[in-house]
Amino acid sequence: MSKMLSEIKEQPGALRACIECNKDTIARLVAELKSKPIVGINIAARGTSDHAGIFAKYVAEHYLGIPVGLAAPSVVSVSKKTVQLNGFLVIGVSQSGKAEDVLAYLKSAKATGAVTVAVTNDLTSPLAKEADYHIFCAAGPEVSVAATKTFTTEMLCLLSLIAAWSGSEELNRIVAALPEAMEEAITSLETQLPAIAAAFKDVGDCIYLSRGFTYPIALEGTLKIQETCYVRAKGYATSDFYHGPLALAGPGLHCIAVAPAGTYREEILELCQRIKATGADLTLITTAGCEGAPADRTVYLPASDEVTSVFAAAAAVQLLAYNLTLAKGLDADNPRNIQKVTITV
Repeated sequence: MSKMLSEIKEQPGALRACIECNKDTIARLVAELKSKPIVGINIAARGTSDHAGIFAKYVAEHYLGIPVGLAAPSVVSVSKKTVQLNGFLVIGVSQSGKAEDVLAYLKSAKATGAVTVAVTNDLTSPLAKEADYHIFCAAGPEVSVAATKTFTTEMLCLLSLIAAWSGSEELNRIVAALPEAMEEAITSLETQLPAIAAAFKDVGDCIYLSRGFTYPIALEGTLKIQETCYVRAKGYATSDFYHGPLALAGPGLHCIAVAPAGTYREEILELCQRIKATGADLTLITTAGCEGAPADRTVYLPASDEVTSVFAAAAAVQLLAYNLTLAKGLDADNPRNIQKVTITV
């Protein structure tokens, strides 16, 4: 079995381990955060980890009402400037914990008075050692170049913190039920995705669309088919796609829209209808209730709330990319030109 597929299927167990091992750390961190006037959150990350950070931005602003920014680490690491972050919670997210720019940003933030947190999959990494608190992915070794279980455990680390800090009973119930929900999603999706991937194995240009909590899944889906399948792809929020990129729609363009039930589904489907009318090809990732949507093919996620749907959709885009490598005759575990740990400054 491919390492990528094996690691996708390990996600329910990884999510369980992640929940169990971080309870004490998160409780101590939340106690400190509640004792201080935290005015905002800044998240420093790259690549897949950045997409996990964008997910956290949406959830934190929704449930905590605190502004969340995505850091520009090069301002510190390359330009050697200092960003004043006293009163902020600063979170560095890196699967390896070795990202030099994220580490530099965290060190600088700590020096200006910020509370610092690292989210990594390595307890002994530089980032884990530098931060005031370390939230551990506990995903086990990830061998395949494409991040799968480390992405969803990063999201869970951040979600668990927000759930505990907000005191939301809803979020805490969602966190507790995620491993079982992910298992159900993967079982369902495994049977659907081979035929879906085979249907557009020759695709050259692709766009991913979504909005709200699942917008980062459009970005992550894009990255997955770029790095494993060498497809020219870009992810957009539907609200941004109207501002110029809509001109791309037409014959020859493939669109994948992530639109589970929830706040933004109708808006996403309206845009899908406009895109499909141009002659573009459309794959829809959704939940039940979209049987009449104008799609060439549909992937169904198990029915769930908006937050759980993000994790199920993550599994969908991972399995889509994996099955597309099979359809194209590529090696999912060893994509060209890149390696597992990417270190930028």
